[in-house]
Amino acid sequence: MEYYKYLRQFVGHDPIMLVGAGVIIYKENKVLLQRRADDLCWAYHGGIVELGETTEEAVRRELVEEIGVKVGRLQLFGVYSGKEQFVCYKNGDKVQYINTVYVTNELLCEPVPDKVEALECAWFDINSLPTDLHVSDASVLLDFAEWLKDKEQKDA
Repeated sequence: MEYYKYLRQFVGHDPIMLVGAGVIIYKENKVLLQRRADDLCWAYHGGIVELGETTEEAVRRELVEEIGVKVGRLQLFGVYSGKEQFVCYKNGDKVQYINTVYVTNELLCEPVPDKVEALECAWFDINSLPTDLHVSDASVLLDFAEWLKDKEQKDA
């Protein structure tokens, strides 16, 4: 049983704190996002870290489970917490996330969404992101846009 489901048996919909791990996959000036099945919003890829798992292992597992891909090297982008990482889901579950976010431009195969957690995948220009982003992802993606702009200027 997934750890958060185990916790929910005892606390119901009350707020819990969970460790998340995600990855922003990019190429040139575009990011690969997935449309989530739970809220129909666009998001970068990731999920909850299970007991005994590292954040990097969680990212790699979630990528295979949700969109059927493997990636190469992961670079730590940042750790996100606080009010912007609080989510109240449609079923009433409340979660405060501490999210470890990685970036990579080493996508090793084309995504195939599982249609259970991820309905579809699409590439978006970093300067034209969809307006219906998952609540906890918007600030991270804005930070990523700035990081990418800085990276391009340094590489030029």
